[in-house]
Amino acid sequence: MKILISLFALLPLSPYVFAQPKTLPAFTKTTQIAFDSCKKVSYLINTLSRQKEHGRLVIPIKNKKPTVLITDTANQNWQEYNYLGNIKGTDLALVREIGYNNEIFLLISQITNHIDTLIGRPFFADDLLRFACVNNPSTDEAYLIQMGEIKNGVVRKSHPAKINGDMLLTDIRFYNKDLLFARDNDGRYWKIPFYHFFHN
Repeated sequence: MKILISLFALLPLSPYVFAQPKTLPAFTKTTQIAFDSCKKVSYLINTLSRQKEHGRLVIPIKNKKPTVLITDTANQNWQEYNYLGNIKGTDLALVREIGYNNEIFLLISQITNHIDTLIGRPFFADDLLRFACVNNPSTDEAYLIQMGEIKNGVVRKSHPAKINGDMLLTDIRFYNKDLLFARDNDGRYWKIPFYHFFHN
């Protein structure tokens, strides 16, 4: 079953389709020392007193009917929704959607009811304005990376970009506003430019 919306609110939430990803140039290698110099950022707070009842995840929306996401595991099109918390200092709720063969994350504005779809769990900078995501692909999907930033409560996202080879990034940390350091599953460390994604 596709994403189910509250009967109380007409919210357009069509299946998310990514543009054809571009392949990134090779990342620049860096060191573990450089990576470890960047702190890991904790960015979630729990603001919901009740997260889910009988498979219904209710996200309250200010002055509007709530968004209701309903878990359905009855067939191959099953989807499950889990509230992970709100991004600190924002009205954005982060929800994990697990499908039969995929996983995406939803940023739901509790002011406008707008939903932004991310390819993976975000890694935030310490100012909680910029973030990066990597997907958790199935066996026939490419490894992708996506950048985003929040300005005045509005989310701006880059198109996902294909990572060269089978490199799985397991941790990402921001060094400054335009540079990230990442660790991959082989224990290597990489430098990644942030705004490159928005200009290419």
